[in-house]
Formats: sequence, structure tokens, C-alpha cells
Amino acid sequence: MAQTTKQYQIIQKVSTSDSLLLHPETDADIVLYDNTESALTATNTKTAIDEVATQIKSITDGGVVTGVKGDFELEYRKGQVNITANDIGAESSGTVDEHNTNLSAHSDIRGLVSNAQGKAESAYAIAEGRQKAGVFKTVSDMTTVLKTAGSTAYKVGDNLYIKDIDVPDYWISAVLETNIGTYGYYEISRLETAKVDLTDYQTITDSAFSTTDKTVSGAVNEVKATADSAKNSAIANVSDIANIINGTTKVPKAAAADFATSSTTASNAGKWTTARTIEVSVNSGLKSDGSAISGTGSQSIDGSVDKNISINLGDSGITEGTYSAIEVNSKGIAVAGGQMIEIGAWGQVMPSASLATGGLFFKVI
Repeated sequence: MAQTTKQYQIIQKVSTSDSLLLHPETDADIVLYDNTESALTATNTKTAIDEVATQIKSITDGGVVTGVKGDFELEYRKGQVNITANDIGAESSGTVDEHNTNLSAHSDIRGLVSNAQGKAESAYAIAEGRQKAGVFKTVSDMTTVLKTAGSTAYKVGDNLYIKDIDVPDYWISAVLETNIGTYGYYEISRLETAKVDLTDYQTITDSAFSTTDKTVSGAVNEVKATADSAKNSAIANVSDIANIINGTTKVPKAAAADFATSSTTASNAGKWTTARTIEVSVNSGLKSDGSAISGTGSQSIDGSVDKNISINLGDSGITEGTYSAIEVNSKGIAVAGGQMIEIGAWGQVMPSASLATGGLFFKVI
């Protein structure tokens, strides 16, 4: 697929009449330049080019290199100069290779590096949260399992939990080279967190309880008795409530209405003498131009049957479509919409009205 490259200026729409130029591509003095590797002092492309041009000019104006020599040479040389290790005081490549392949020259370093690597890997595993935990019924069971475990079964930092309440929990504090310890390849240490025993908590008296009994167990029993009493009362009232709902039992005012002699009583009127029209008006806020968004509905009712009133919500003032930015009123209704990005056509100077305030206009240059 062919790809076309164009240059743009990025312009932000501030309001319907104002805009802000964010990125003028033609101005090199605003394009940042990382001078870390070049050792130039310039921080943008324009001054960097000017600085390089100045240095080139100083060379072409007479600062030409006339000779080259190594630090250990006495005279400067011209032409095709080859700088060797001896010329600068360095060891030859053969000497360095011989030293690097000498195992005895590095045996101590390799041993220390290997030991450090093992400790670093253990620390890294802990930092990654890869430590695991083992659960044992007794300390004796834990000792038996550790003694028979391989050197890679556990890592430093793994937790060892004992189910017995009266003994501490442990963690793997070191991994040995050989299976010679009490716990095989491993050394263990106590976990600092002590086990919590709440056996006696329920017998402690707490004056903050609102119950008569101030102990945990007594207060719980007291609350249960109150709840049971409320439950029994609710069960006893279920039948009465059901009869009131289905009309078998009538409340006093409803019973009195049965004996009313007026034709307007609820028990004798089949419908209203005169039907009424009920209208509903819903205010849904204002459109972006300040006019109201309203919803209306009406229904004629004479009391003979149930009626439903449908509300027709007025238009919000925004044209139907898909937008990347919308404006909503206090009712949560969209009243205006726009696009956040507009790619301009050739010769287009300003964004169109569909670009939302705060949106970006890409002007072709």
C-alpha cells in the first residue's frame, strides 16, 4: 500500500475566534536536540547546525591537522598513520588473550562471582514475590520433609507454617551446599509474627457494649434473644398483613367507606362523572443556544381503567451522528457535539465549525 507524506502545522482551537499554534514544523529552533553524545552545547536543531557550521569553518580556515602520534611516540607522523597498542602504551592483543584464558588467574574471582550470583538469584526471587509456603502439622513433620527435600525444593524467604498453636512458624533463611544440617540443605529461622490466640476473648468484659451482659458470649446471646422475639412477632403478624393486602380485613377508614350513602364514595362509583385530561411537562434543561428542551404527554382519565401517560422528549438541538466530543447539560442530555481532531485540506487556513473547542487542527503546509 502506497503511503503519502505531508507536512502539517498543529493548531489548537481556543474559541470560535481564537486559535493557538502548537507545533510549527518550519521553525527548527523549537525542535529539541539531545546533545548528550555530540558534546555540543545546543539544545535545538537550529543552534546545533549553527554550532557545527562554526566548528567546520574554524577547520577550513586554517585549523588543519598536520600530524598524528601516539602518547608513547616522540614525533608526529603524517599521511596514512597506523596507531598500534605500543604507540599508546597499551598491552598487545596476544597478552590480553593469554591473561583471559588463564584459569588460575581468575579462579578466585569466578568463585566469588558464582557465590554472589547464587545470593543475587535468591534475593531476586524474593523481590519478585516467588517465595512459597509449606504447611506442616508439627515441627517434627517439617523436619522430616526438609531433611529429605532436594536443594532446589525451597528458596530463601519461603515460609514454613506449623498448625500447632503453641509453636512458632518458620522461614527458610539459607540454602546450604550439602545435606549436612539438621534440616538437610536448609537453615530455618522463626517468623517474627506471633500466633494470635483469641480463646479467652469471649470471656472478657467490655463496658462499651450496649447490652445488659458485657461479655462477648453474653452479649451475643442477648442479641439473639431479642432477634428471636422480633422474628416470632413478625411471624404472628404475617396472616393479619396478608388479609389487609387481599382485602379480607379492612382498615377502619376503608370499612366506613362501604357504608357511605353519597354517590361519590369509592364503593359505589364505577367511574368519574366527568373525565379529566392529565398533562405532564418535563423540563430537561437548555440547548446550547439557550432554548429549552422539554417533554410533554397527556391522557384522558375517567377513573374506570388504568391509564399510562407516554412522554415525548423534545430534540436536544444536536444533529444525529457520531462525535468525539459532546457537551451535556445538567440533565445529562447531549446538546452539542464536535470532533477533537480535523485534518485540513490543501489551502484550508482555519478549522471548520465541526471542530470542538480545545480540538486540534492539522494545517497542510
